[in-house]
Amino acid sequence: MTALAARAALAALAARTIKNTKNTQKNENRDILSHQNPTFLTNITAIQPQRGTKIAKNINFTPAPSRILHHPSLFLILLSPPPMAFKKLKAHLRRKKLARHGVAQITVPSSTQKESLLQVGEFDGWAVFKEALDSESVIYSFGIANKVEWDRAMIDTFNAEVHGFDPTPESIEWVAQAALSDKFIFHPYGLSNFDGDLQFWPPHKAGRFNYSQDKLEYITEQHEPIAAPVYQLSTIMKKLGHDHIDVLKIDIEGSEFEAIPNILNNGLTINQILIEIHYNFPTRSFEEGLALIKQLQKKDYHCFHISQRGFEFSFIHQRLLTDSE
Repeated sequence: MTALAARAALAALAARTIKNTKNTQKNENRDILSHQNPTFLTNITAIQPQRGTKIAKNINFTPAPSRILHHPSLFLILLSPPPMAFKKLKAHLRRKKLARHGVAQITVPSSTQKESLLQVGEFDGWAVFKEALDSESVIYSFGIANKVEWDRAMIDTFNAEVHGFDPTPESIEWVAQAALSDKFIFHPYGLSNFDGDLQFWPPHKAGRFNYSQDKLEYITEQHEPIAAPVYQLSTIMKKLGHDHIDVLKIDIEGSEFEAIPNILNNGLTINQILIEIHYNFPTRSFEEGLALIKQLQKKDYHCFHISQRGFEFSFIHQRLLTDSE
């Protein structure tokens, strides 16, 4: 496929998306975020640009209507190389869907608003409210895998200790061999809604670190789950002697759906919660992700940052907003 043909196909898809979003309230079952309805993914992966034929399953190969030019964000997406443009368009649609369901970012009060947030990660994945942190802050990071950019940023910026957690064997081995700061304190266990062993399914590709309690569609009989220790957050805080947490970061491949309700029900004092919500998993749904966000909001947590991908969310508790006013 030529770059021109790919851009034309993307433009047609974007135009069709604009038209369809006007009828979203009447057709909510058109869930482009969910594997339960993979029409969108089919459209962007099955492109066959030939004269007089159709692009993918449902898109005619026609020039994009001029109305795309009235959507600056979509127009800029079209200027990207086609593979990246497809990813950006999907991310754009996720965020639009979140906004339609009332999930939006608040503005945190600050005398220096522009510099009050520290953003770390791919596509601005995580944000923290810097004015509430210092060298004495208690920082927990669940789901280390082999990525410690965020953890290093917390140490470098605040000179604070970061407690990292991951119960999976590849991560434990990687951390043991990595050159990490003395302020990074690793614990070889994970987070859940009970204390004990949890079954984790391995990643389907060699070299990956993303174990999950969810048995995804690519898991076959050749994959064997492993048992690894997990604890409730309340248990972990007692183990480590902490009565509060300043920043809790969670990227635990689906286990957040069990862990977060348990955390909220236990009434723990946590000032900022950063979480990747895997509502894109075929074992989960957008509605489940939305319900998790609503639970956080009911406990006075306000979302102050959403990543460009639409999966990573940063929440701040009301008491910090009150204190900073």
